[in-house]
Amino acid sequence: MSNLTSKEITKHIVDLRRTEWDKERSNRKKGQYIFIGPKVYVKNTDYKDDAIRPPYVFFFVGYDAQDPQSGYGYWQMHYGAEAVTEADDFWPEPLAPNADGHYKFIDSILVKVPVEVWVNKVIDDRSKYDKSAENLQKSFSEQAKAAGCGLKDFEF
Repeated sequence: MSNLTSKEITKHIVDLRRTEWDKERSNRKKGQYIFIGPKVYVKNTDYKDDAIRPPYVFFFVGYDAQDPQSGYGYWQMHYGAEAVTEADDFWPEPLAPNADGHYKFIDSILVKVPVEVWVNKVIDDRSKYDKSAENLQKSFSEQAKAAGCGLKDFEF
């Protein structure tokens, strides 16, 4: 596990809903699973298929229990993020949950954000970027005109 990064772990989240595993012999609290069939991982292409789409997007955010405004607190407040726990149907292989039942990696915690909230965030981020680029172009054009350069106006 020493060579893994949080990005690599998020590519190895087992979808326990679609994976055949022995519920009696597995120990969720220790992160130990006995698989009967092949493991089914959450992939980006799963989000395009209504039948198998996970209800969440998963990623790691900074976690500091003493600071509610930390990465986790921010995501929780603004986007309804929740920590992934052993009770969820998703397991970040090879992590085991901590005493609180959360999956921590170094100083970060694995969270889940509902897909709909994530899509809206991406749309908002893109519109902010587009608006920023448009404002930058307008500012440049105004400064160029003020300096006497004859630039033609154009649309984005």
